[in-house]
Amino acid sequence: MHLRLFIMSYCVFLSLFSFAANSDTTAKSSATPAKKTAVKYQIIPADTYQSFINNWDEKKQPVLYADVCNERDWNKLFSPATVMGKTQKPFHPEAKDFAANQYLIVCRVLPGGAESGKVFTVESVLASDTDLELRYRFTKPDSKSEWSAKVPLIIAVPQHPYQHIVFVENNNALGTLER
Repeated sequence: MHLRLFIMSYCVFLSLFSFAANSDTTAKSSATPAKKTAVKYQIIPADTYQSFINNWDEKKQPVLYADVCNERDWNKLFSPATVMGKTQKPFHPEAKDFAANQYLIVCRVLPGGAESGKVFTVESVLASDTDLELRYRFTKPDSKSEWSAKVPLIIAVPQHPYQHIVFVENNNALGTLER
């Protein structure tokens, strides 16, 4: 009788141990990050559109970052510059452009004369099915200018319903946008 009770207890112990071991393996495999692949992107020159990024509190948030997927989002972030320059340019991407692309925006207030192409260098744009990551290098301009300007980096990537968009500057995570 004691032997049968011992064997049954031992079998229960093995079952519980096996369940715990399998559960631990399952937890580890589900926590494995999804493989990211390179995303085709295009850098959009800041003067492509006749608009400017709205002011924000750059003392609290030195770097503005955003994901713009439609005209409504663009108009929240940008204002039209109706008297900027002699040529008439569109104020925002066309509807067909928004159907194909979303725009990752990074912006800093920098000394006057700083150029986007000289201060921002895209290192990579990587994605899994649910996550998008923009990695770039920021190089502070060497300027003694007394005026400042908002200098944006605008990147077009193919439209996709990412759940998380991560912005990484100089290998430091700035933040993640959740959709």
